[in-house]
Amino acid sequence: MATSSRGLGVTPQDMDASRLVFVSVKDAKPKRKVAVPIGDGASWDQFCGQVQTKLKLVAIEAIYLASSGERITHLDQLQDIDELYVVEGAAPRGGQASAAGPSASDAYLQTQPTSYVSRLGVADAEISPAMHGRLAADADADQKYAKRQGSLQRTMKRVFPSLFQGGLPVTTKDVGAAASCTASLQMLGGTAGVVAAVAAATAGLVLVRWLRWEAFLRGEQEAVRRAAQAPEKAARLPELLLGLPSPVRRFFLRSMSGNCIGFRLWTTHGSGALRFDSGSGWKALQAGTVAAVGPEPAFCYTGCLQLGLGRLLPCRGREALLQGRGAMAWRLWGAVPLASSESGRLDQSALLRWLAEAVCFPPALLPSTHLRWLPAERGEGGSPERSARAVLTCRGVSVSALFTFDGEGRFQELVSHDYWRVMPDGAVQQAPWRARSTGGHTRFRLDSSSNSDGGVTGSSTTVEVPTELEAAWLEPDGTAFAYVRSTVAALQAE
Repeated sequence: MATSSRGLGVTPQDMDASRLVFVSVKDAKPKRKVAVPIGDGASWDQFCGQVQTKLKLVAIEAIYLASSGERITHLDQLQDIDELYVVEGAAPRGGQASAAGPSASDAYLQTQPTSYVSRLGVADAEISPAMHGRLAADADADQKYAKRQGSLQRTMKRVFPSLFQGGLPVTTKDVGAAASCTASLQMLGGTAGVVAAVAAATAGLVLVRWLRWEAFLRGEQEAVRRAAQAPEKAARLPELLLGLPSPVRRFFLRSMSGNCIGFRLWTTHGSGALRFDSGSGWKALQAGTVAAVGPEPAFCYTGCLQLGLGRLLPCRGREALLQGRGAMAWRLWGAVPLASSESGRLDQSALLRWLAEAVCFPPALLPSTHLRWLPAERGEGGSPERSARAVLTCRGVSVSALFTFDGEGRFQELVSHDYWRVMPDGAVQQAPWRARSTGGHTRFRLDSSSNSDGGVTGSSTTVEVPTELEAAWLEPDGTAFAYVRSTVAALQAE
């Protein structure tokens, strides 16, 4: 069973584990946090072995529920997406088990499938306080043994156990599992009770999947944050501007003021619309991007697309570039998979996507070990006075795009032939792709925790970016099929 090497090491098997809990080391600085999947039939010994191995602990003294301080001693006390903290113990003598329970043997750990890779990162990954909050201290004694499951949840798990395991969407097979429990369902009101029970179980399953998906998206954003913290050789802006094509130099001098190059993590928030083909209507979209300016490009775009019926069919998803690998996944209600892909072709498209997004965080476009600028050649669609070509390379994959600016250095558009497009017949091929500014530009003020909507006055570190953007495929007949429009409403940098 192969694991995914991209991003945070998440595998489809991890996403479908019947339970997934998050475990932190108490009082560790920096905080260490991992996700531990609990498969069907797993034992307490095996769970403790996973925790000890993932967090690289000498021994486990005890494991507690973070929300209440209840001590955990067996798996029946755990629910999906519970937050736990572990107290590290001293090295056991003579092979004695830790206080949390008998430790799993090394032989057991070596035989486990690689799908037990942490969903939220490697064992020693750092987790930001803003992402997961401060771990709770020990609660009062009268709350340490509070009941963890309501009666409805316990009843539904007994009646429909398959609905609380991996696998989406819910099928008639899951509903058929209730046939052997007719007597238990009679007390719920016959047929109406069955329907209500199935509806309640399905709604609960969707909620759990949605919470798990949101935790996964936060993990992807945290991976981008870590990429922005990677060390990189410092450089001064005048040195970086030397030798650049004149249109690119005008762009940087206009778009940046103050110490813009000192900001490494950029976040945009906005709205927009998307359509699937020229004959369909536009669907409302709320989205945001977290991007890193560091040794190599990285970003995570998350959005919520309304598919119809008002707001009853929200599709939650992300498109990301992490460690040179591109990935895309969208889920109805954050639970039912609709589309996903991770491939070499997507790596190339994700690099271009980062290049287009970077016009909203200009320091990312400064020349570096992975990005270089070349003068535009006459006859390739632009003029040397207004255009220049950017070449972006990451982990052996390269893309290029022709940027065009106006006479004052504002970004107008970029065009590339390196983007991969899914054709109507299902084939995938490279096709001309364009991202352009369709409206005005706004200047945002930046500080250590910036959050500006423009209107800058006085002297400060600022950045000017396009706030209305559109992406389109350029058809062979010369027309353009615009499929996504976005508006940048807020920008943050740190």
